[in-house]
Amino acid sequence: MAGLLRAGQADLAMASSVLPGKDFVYSHLVRDEVLLGTRNNHPVGEHATWKENCAAPWVDINRVCNEDFALLYPYQQTRVLSDALLLRERITPNVCMQTRSVLTTIRLASTGAAVCFAPWIGTRSYRFEESPAFYSVGDPIYMDVNCVRLRGTEAGEELAVFMRLLADFSR
Repeated sequence: MAGLLRAGQADLAMASSVLPGKDFVYSHLVRDEVLLGTRNNHPVGEHATWKENCAAPWVDINRVCNEDFALLYPYQQTRVLSDALLLRERITPNVCMQTRSVLTTIRLASTGAAVCFAPWIGTRSYRFEESPAFYSVGDPIYMDVNCVRLRGTEAGEELAVFMRLLADFSR
């Protein structure tokens, strides 16, 4: 992504983490919550409660500590944040799969083959043959999603309108 911006092949990128270098300008779009994904009728749902500031019913992550986990790669922000939660809770996950695709982890979780972590905004965008269930975990876990552009490039009116549309869509 950074290479495309630097080469002029992209005017804008969306990122949940900071790109390497000081060449970029960030505009905050939305604060997204990272959720735990499971199959729809997973027993953890029996222990879910609603908490203030949570996008979904909250569960104690320790209730799934013995499950298989389908996780993103360690350099992806959702994984960085979920790993921090697991470390705080002293959970060593049994990782049955690693992938770059949030969609793949959710699909696996929806079948009951594993549990996963997924950004709330991403969970709203997909349709599934088997509907997954999502739960807030932790305090909850949040990440900021930003529009990123190369420093020194013009942020014209079209870009400003596009960023407002993205922010509205993400809410």
